Amino acid sequence: PDSHLAVEQAAKRAWNPGSEVRLVSAIELDFNSVHENFPKFESELKKAEKLRREASALFEQNGLRVSTTVKTGRAKNILVKEAKDWDADCIFLGAKGHRFLERILLGSVSYAVTARAHCSVEVVRGELNAVKE
Repeated sequence: PDSHLAVEQAAKRAWNPGSEVRLVSAIELDFNSVHENFPKFESELKKAEKLRREASALFEQNGLRVSTTVKTGRAKNILVKEAKDWDADCIFLGAKGHRFLERILLGSVSYAVTARAHCSVEVVRGELNAVKE
């Protein structure tokens, strides 16, 4: 839901003709026990493919060119590296709305990306995702 919201917000902006979008899906799994995680990997891959199809269609209907990639690893590292390698102007991402303690223990992807990205970062937060203090 967080990614869908970020896609929707980015797609409805007015972009210059010829603008391009790079959709990056990061699948985080513990590959030390690949056999145990394979069903989860398949599930996450299906979710990424569904989001890719839906997001690509949304961006394309608004006149944007779209490229996609699916990577495995830590999302915060993947997003920063992809943005730098691609020379992105901006990163859009959804926020889960973790509470303070959860952000410290789990590590916030949006916080890490915002702190390390070479470009602007827009964190899209839905009403249901608002941080509850």
